[in-house]
Amino acid sequence: MNEEQVKAAIAQLLPKASQMLPAFADVLPDTASLQPAFEKYWSALAEWWQAPTAWFTPGGNGEETGGKFTNEINRHISEFRDLHMYRLLTEAVLRGERVLAVVGRNHVPMQAPAIRCTLK
Repeated sequence: MNEEQVKAAIAQLLPKASQMLPAFADVLPDTASLQPAFEKYWSALAEWWQAPTAWFTPGGNGEETGGKFTNEINRHISEFRDLHMYRLLTEAVLRGERVLAVVGRNHVPMQAPAIRCTLK
């Protein structure tokens, strides 16, 4: 995405994050607050919206990608999503409901063994 697209997407994301976690609004209330926060941890890049995609891959290593802690955060988020989806899916099946789940391909191998175990 170009600069305008990234900024527009993040401008939509920040209020949603603040709704889920009200304290977040005190830390990053808007896109203008991102630049000083970005500069605190990353001085190599000039602008926050230029952060490389590699910084956000759950399987990445922050020391190798330069993301410092962003890969680890994304990994924890991904694990939480896997656990949440696993619970929703197995609870629905155990209630006798038919389930169709559409998820990213990386979630399937992470959830499949737990789902099989629970449903046997």
